[in-house]
Amino acid sequence: MEQKRMAYLRPILIVIGFLVIFTGAQPIYNPQNEWSKCDNNHQILREIRRDLNELTHLVRQLKNKELGLVNNVAFYAQLTSSVTDNYVIFNNVKTNEGAAYDKSSGIFTCQSSGTHVFSWTIASSQHHQTTADLLVNDVSVGSTATYPREYLKGSSTGFVVYDLQVGDKVNVILNGTAIAESSTFSGWKLQHDTPSFYARASTNLTAPASRDSGYKFQSVLTNNEHVYNPDSGVITIPETGIWALTISVETMGTFDSIYVEKSYTNPRIWAFLNEDTSSSLLVRTFSYGDKLHWYSFSNSTLLAPRSSISGWLIGPVNARPTFMASSVLPTLSSHVNFTSQYIDLTDSLAGSDFRVTKPGVYLIFWNVIATNMVHATLLVNGKGAGKAITSKPQHSNSDIGSNLAILRLQKDDVVTMETNTNPFYGAKVETVNSYENWRQHLLYTLSLDPNVLPYLTWVKRSRTNPHRNFVDDDENVPEANHKTRAQKVRTLELMLAQIANYTPIISRSTVVNNFTTLRDIWQIIRLHYGFQSTGAHFLDFANIQLQPNERPEDLFQRLMAFTEDNLLKAELGITHNGQEIQEDEERTPTLENVIVLTWLTLIHPDLPRLVKQRYGTKLRSRTLATLKPEVSQALESLLEELRSTEDARAVRTQFSHCKSRNHAL
Repeated sequence: MEQKRMAYLRPILIVIGFLVIFTGAQPIYNPQNEWSKCDNNHQILREIRRDLNELTHLVRQLKNKELGLVNNVAFYAQLTSSVTDNYVIFNNVKTNEGAAYDKSSGIFTCQSSGTHVFSWTIASSQHHQTTADLLVNDVSVGSTATYPREYLKGSSTGFVVYDLQVGDKVNVILNGTAIAESSTFSGWKLQHDTPSFYARASTNLTAPASRDSGYKFQSVLTNNEHVYNPDSGVITIPETGIWALTISVETMGTFDSIYVEKSYTNPRIWAFLNEDTSSSLLVRTFSYGDKLHWYSFSNSTLLAPRSSISGWLIGPVNARPTFMASSVLPTLSSHVNFTSQYIDLTDSLAGSDFRVTKPGVYLIFWNVIATNMVHATLLVNGKGAGKAITSKPQHSNSDIGSNLAILRLQKDDVVTMETNTNPFYGAKVETVNSYENWRQHLLYTLSLDPNVLPYLTWVKRSRTNPHRNFVDDDENVPEANHKTRAQKVRTLELMLAQIANYTPIISRSTVVNNFTTLRDIWQIIRLHYGFQSTGAHFLDFANIQLQPNERPEDLFQRLMAFTEDNLLKAELGITHNGQEIQEDEERTPTLENVIVLTWLTLIHPDLPRLVKQRYGTKLRSRTLATLKPEVSQALESLLEELRSTEDARAVRTQFSHCKSRNHAL
């Protein structure tokens, strides 16, 4: 078997960056030369509104400069030695624009009144549970927590947007232990009169009753221009431009993903039961009057007081370099190639590199999701500038780690991300190329899991033995844990169905090792198949057809979206296209093969047959799903062959019909 060192879960790494401070006025856009290109009045109105926003931003900058309110305050500092139950002094200062942060005391002192944003990341290790509070004049305004691990490290990140007065003091205090690696403190001042908000949960938050509202964070500490309505949980955008939105959550009862309703293309934040405070920062372009709210995939309860949201206007579109991208590829010890770009307003992000086009002070936020230990390091011109770490706690199966850096960058500086996995997880790993081989390899590992052990003695199901030799529990089993043989069969088949559905991912890029449990697999399945939501679950599968002028690839994406949105069923069960598992697990088609087969059929009923004929040799050793890219490239020639066959068939039919008529005459 090929040996590799990599994280068990394909790390999902998200990176975001935008300019915080820069000098020089932005050019004013002149729409006169562009109006002739507009097709209608609505386009003209959009252009006018955009120009007004840019003019407003420019006037605000000039006014701030005249009043001495130019934003020149930003700091970023790292911890260099462990701290326990004390104020944290982040003494390695990387950035200190305005000299408002004191590295000897760990205190930021406000020098000019206005709205400030603060972020802190606290890393802990092993059996330590650590909570960290952001204090303003010794009063807690934000809190995060990391939970114990057996032998590894984890981290949590928090955000606070707060209106400060001259002389206010801001610092971080711990209950527990913070380690030097990855523990950071940063902050910056927003431009005068920038729309912004920050709200916390004062009591636990139940899931919204409908998708017309969001989680209602009751304690609103900042709400400039009334952006956030705590009664409805709705964020109303007061000014068109680029916005930053943050959320920090802890959940009760289930793994969950939290996302901004209406922003399906954004990556979600993942939260796991009994896991550290999970945080994310997203950037998007929003228009005046847009209404947004935070929603959850599993309708989880969010826990007080460490669940919070915030947001602020970064600036008009194209006013500042801004980017957000992610990668879900298997990541070794190498630079990360970002495969999904959500926003890149300067075209400066190319693959693994962000090249600085405008000098200034930049904010860069990144997070990584994995089941094993992963270090995600921020590099500037090849030198480390910050690190996020993640590894699963004792009572969870995955973890999200993040960090935020504020750095002064020069033109043509290159920013990259590098990930490394803990060497501890490099032992006893191997790739597996089939479901049956993987199942056999995993039997011993699964037997170590008490939740699975009772189900490892199954036999092949048949008409004469539908219960696989399972029997009802007797009096030796406590009544609370008593199961009938039918319940045992159902539990086993749900497990096997989920494993079978995940086979294509296991086969291609996931290692199997002796740390794997079936509970891990369930979490990974949810993480993979629940990552995007497009609203396609409101459609009936039978109504999905190839539309006129629709590209085949768009149809495939619709099929994928529908399947992913319908994959998670009640009681953790997964079914195939809504149907119960009726065949033995060894004969169950993998989910991706079913999607590709359905896709081919919808394009042309005879296409699956032709694909089988053309790729018959390859299909002996590969799955249909893995051949999909080749089929996509050859699709035109395949369809042309089908059309030629149909034309020939039509000619033969017409000839036979004429021949029959002549014979009758």
